[in-house]
Parts: sequence; C-alpha cells; structure tokens
Amino acid sequence: PQSNQLAKAPSLGPAPSPPGLTKPHPKPRWPAGPRGMARGLSSLVRIRDTLFSSFALANGAFPDLRLLQWNPHWQCFAWNTNNCSAEAAATLPMLLEESDIDFANVIEFEAPGWSPPENWTSIDSTCGIDLVDLIYNNVRWELSGPGEKGCMVEAMNETKRDRPYLIQQFINTNTSEGVIVIGAHFPHPASFTVSTFKEAEVLKGALKRVLNATDVQKVVLIADTNEWTSVSSESLMSYLGAPGDTVVSSSLERTCCFDNDFAAWGAFDRIVANFGAEMETEVLFDPLPLWAHEVKNVSDPASRRGAFHKAVRCVLLMTGTGRRHRLMGRIGMLTLGIAVGVCFGGMLAFSWYATSDSKEGESDEDQETGPSDSDTDNSKDERDLTSGRFVAVVAFKGQPRSAGLVRSAIEGRAQGV
Repeated sequence: PQSNQLAKAPSLGPAPSPPGLTKPHPKPRWPAGPRGMARGLSSLVRIRDTLFSSFALANGAFPDLRLLQWNPHWQCFAWNTNNCSAEAAATLPMLLEESDIDFANVIEFEAPGWSPPENWTSIDSTCGIDLVDLIYNNVRWELSGPGEKGCMVEAMNETKRDRPYLIQQFINTNTSEGVIVIGAHFPHPASFTVSTFKEAEVLKGALKRVLNATDVQKVVLIADTNEWTSVSSESLMSYLGAPGDTVVSSSLERTCCFDNDFAAWGAFDRIVANFGAEMETEVLFDPLPLWAHEVKNVSDPASRRGAFHKAVRCVLLMTGTGRRHRLMGRIGMLTLGIAVGVCFGGMLAFSWYATSDSKEGESDEDQETGPSDSDTDNSKDERDLTSGRFVAVVAFKGQPRSAGLVRSAIEGRAQGV
C-alpha cells in the first residue's frame, strides 16, 4: 500500500533552508564522561603492556609474569556456613582466566570435584590434611627439569606431617626461558617478635638441591609465609638461598585473616622473585564478600571464626632492571599523561567553540527572517568583486611582476570600470 510506496521512493535529501534562515548548528557530541575516559585510559595502558610484552617475546626476552597467591583456609570448605565452598570453586577459575594467570599457589583448597580450567594444570603436594596446589598456564609453560615436593614440618607419625611445599622448574613455550617456581605453606614462626626462619629450613635445603641440578637461576616464591609484617621479603629470600642480589616483592599487605580482623602484623601472603624490575600488587576480596565470613556456628554470635585470607594478585614486570627501568617507565607514563591531557584540552576547546558558535547562529535567526533589497544589491556587488579578484589572480598567476596589474584590475572592478 501507501507505506510501501513511500518506502520505495528515492530520497531527495534534506529540504533546503528558506532564504535568509541560518541552518541550526548540530549539538556538539561530548565524550562519555569520566567513566568513558577512564575506560579509554585503561585500554591505553593495556595496549602499552601488550606491545611491550610482544616486543620482549620477539626479542627472546623473559615475559612478564601474572601471579596469584590465595589461602581461603580449610574452614571455607569444612564449615561452609555461607556457601563458601561453592563460591570459592566458582571464583578461582574466573581469577585464572580473567587475569590470564601464569602461576598460582592455592592453599587448603578443598572444593569437592574441583579442577582447573582448560588452559591450566595443577600439581599438588599434601602433608597430612594440609594441601598446596601449584597451578600453571599450560599454554605458555611446561614442566621441564628438576622438581621436589615435601613437608616443612616432618614427624614420625604420618598424620602429624604438615605444611607442604612444591618446587618445580618450568620453561616458556615461546622463549624456552626457564624459571623455578615455589609454592608453599610456611609454619608459624616460633616467636611473635623475632623470626629466625628456622621453620623454613627444610624448604631451604630442597631449593638448594634443585638449583644444583639445573642451570636455571630465576626463582619465584608464591606462598603463605606466615611471616610478620616486620619481616622483609629480602631477608626471607636471602635465607632460602635464592641466587643473586635482586629481590622484587609484592607489597606487604594485611591479608590474614578474617578471625583477627586482618591485623596490621599479618602480611602473610607474599610473592617474591630474584629477578625482574618491579611488581604490581593488588589485594583481592577487599572488602571481604559475605560468603567468606565463615563461622563455625551461625546461630552463635560468639562462635569461632574462620581464618580466610585475602588473595594477592601481582604482575612481575620484565621490561628492564632496577632504577633505570623504573625511570623509563615513569617517563613513558608521563608522556602518556601529557598526550591524554592534550587530547582532553582539545576536546574542551572544541566543545566551547561549538557551543559558542551555536549560540551565535541562534541569535542570527532571531534578528533576521529574510534579506532586504539593499542587502541583495550589496551581496551582488561583493560577488562581482570577488569574481573579478578571482579572474585577475588566475590570469596573472605565475607572473610575480604583474602584481600592480592585479591590484589595478581589482580596484577598477570595485569602481565599476
């Protein structure tokens, strides 16, 4: 019917504006606001990191590492008063995939039937009822070379063995570079005020044996160290015998525990390496989700609380070493900030110009609805003058010495000659 005929009719384009009326200026389009700009900045940073990593891999350099340490503690699965077990089992795969983790150390993760996602593999070490899972990205890494697992607390009775550790060498599938990764659950220190690291003596001996069996010297420790905040990561790596003088560590965060309200002394969960430039640290489950508020008896307000740890997620950067790399990184970020500032200033200027131009156009519409006869005559004269100037310039183009003739032609045209 009529609607179909209208749909098939050719478009004639926009209707012409009546004489003397100025076409309204379109409303300037403004960016999506602070959130849109924040997303844009985040995308720029991700692009920068991807480019840096790609260049590093192309040159055979060691890649950046994305690392995770998490100890949800056994009460999450044994008590399970807030559906903690199912929530933790659903959360861990998301952390691995969304963060594209290279290596993760997960402690006392006892979710029934749980297995890592497709591109990750888990190797474990068990001591009594204590469990450590070292999870690695099997697309970028594969087992290669020596490894060792055991218990940091040994006893004659099998049920009294405690605090598992696992040491394994890996090679990168792109660069063939090797790294030794330690996943461990340390015993508590004997003293609250002073740590002698005596509780880590078994792990120290195991690492020495692995290092003696390989040429790989890069070591990453991912652990619930149970060390006080006053104990530095540098002193811990020195005691364990990690080669070299470089120590790059996650920041010491209050990750332990729900049952002590995450006291200031509880920087237990750490990621430490003897190589790299710097480590970016992020604390997860902060604030603590409701499902992690584990209590033994929900109906009893004074009931014992679980020792759920907040997780630590880190990126170990490899694009340089030491002070020079940090300086270059700051220069790069400063350059990026200047570029973003210039773009933002340009958008502000454009918005101001478009808005003011739009207001001028609206005032013109209010003053005039059509041209007068005198305006028409003046416009005709201006067009004639312009036409004469154009003809003169074209006629004498390429002849610099004829500038006087051009001027005479223009003036004569203006006087009606």
